[in-house]
Order: sequence, then C-alpha cells, then structure tokens
Amino acid sequence: MKELKTYSEEISKAQPTQLVNILIEMTADYGEVCDSMIPIERAKMEYWLKEKQLESEKPVSDTTLRMMWIRDGDGGLERRAELYKKALEKMMSNVKAILRQKEIESRNLM
Repeated sequence: MKELKTYSEEISKAQPTQLVNILIEMTADYGEVCDSMIPIERAKMEYWLKEKQLESEKPVSDTTLRMMWIRDGDGGLERRAELYKKALEKMMSNVKAILRQKEIESRNLM
C-alpha cells in the first residue's frame, strides 16, 4: 500500500490516462485494507464480548470499552485502517471528478 501523500503527489501531476492507473491502484489498496480489517473486526468482537461478560460492580460503557480496545487490543491498527480507507474513498472520488472534468473539457474542445 502506498502512503496517501504519494497518491496526492501522483494525482496532482498526472494526465488523464495516468489517473485511470492511479485509480486502479487505489482500488486495489482499498480492497487490501478492507481485507486486513476482517480479522481485526473479529478480534474486536471477541474482546468486547469478553469484557462485557466480566462481572463488575458497574457495567463498562461502550465508550470506555472502545478506549480499552485501543489501549489493549488492535484498536490502534483498526483506527489507522479506518482512516486510511476513508481517505482513499475521498481521494478516489476526487480522481473520478477530475476525470469527468477532463472528459467534459475534451468534448468542448472538439
């Protein structure tokens, strides 16, 4: 997976044909991130169920449990993957908008 900064630099310098290739790379990275989140989601589910079942005087709130997951489990990895995925979604949308604009410009020039 590429860094988001690398994608942004490539997008800013790219021609329309190169943008299509960048979009294909981003799509592959998006799938890879989603795929990597599946085991993290399973681990999160198990962690939450385990912590909720512990007997204590006061039930643990979901917010507290989320912070415990970040501290003790793979919450940091999960958060990073979510942010990367969200940024990729935005960037992919922007690339599509740029391609649409370039298509409109090329039709008006003909």
